Amino acid sequence: MEKKKLKNTNHRDYNNTPGREEGFTIVELAATMVILGIGAALAATIPKIVLFDPLNEAYSQTKAILRQTRARAIQTNKVVTLRLFEPEPLSRNDMENHWRWVMEIDDGKNCREATRLTGTYLTQNVTASWTRLPVQSTEGFMPGDRIVIGWRDPNPSTPPPLSNLNEVIGISTNANELILGRPVGRLWEKDTLVQKWNYDPGLQRWETLLPKELDVKIFNHDYSFASYWWQFCADSRGIMYIYHSRPGLPSNEGNKVIIRITNKAGEKREIQVFRGGVME
Repeated sequence: MEKKKLKNTNHRDYNNTPGREEGFTIVELAATMVILGIGAALAATIPKIVLFDPLNEAYSQTKAILRQTRARAIQTNKVVTLRLFEPEPLSRNDMENHWRWVMEIDDGKNCREATRLTGTYLTQNVTASWTRLPVQSTEGFMPGDRIVIGWRDPNPSTPPPLSNLNEVIGISTNANELILGRPVGRLWEKDTLVQKWNYDPGLQRWETLLPKELDVKIFNHDYSFASYWWQFCADSRGIMYIYHSRPGLPSNEGNKVIIRITNKAGEKREIQVFRGGVME
């Protein structure tokens, strides 16, 4: 006897339905999980790549290094100085192609002494055989001092070329001359900078490189002038002092400076630094 097929409107004959639906195999599930994992990793990485902002990064780095300067001074119970160095685009060293904050621990000095830059300028041209330097002032120099000639912004990480270095063996205060241990070795023109060189390879030093393609300026309290000769110094109590120090001139203490960071689009961020260490 032929059995009659039951008719059920809620029943679907999967064997006869075109494009029938089936469950996933283990291999398909595993492949899906791998793809989802890769997608999640990319989702976490892409925003960081897309949203990286050199301006905000430099702003954060600068505030961090200022705080760290004070913290280092307290931790070491010593004076810690901080200074900004300009990029040197012609240098082969990539580190020197960035704006750089350079922090140093200075042993056994107070902040005014640690930030003083002893220097002067030649009052006339000198030739290679000269062993006397006619200068504007001999103040701050002593026999035994190492000096560097014609090196306007010494690299804090490496000493200048030997041709720029010399040693003071005597001083003629009446003639305003520095007497040197050897001839200067080449022609140096009038108004060339002569500085005391205190390079110490054992000095504790940290450099913070800011992102490229930025401009950084440090203004005085009312924006009337900008200068790269500003220095920050924290004493052993963590109190921050601000000095404007140029070679051959006394250090002038300031109460406030403004650090302005600008990108190529003209966007800028500013940090106000007050005597004592407060930032806004």
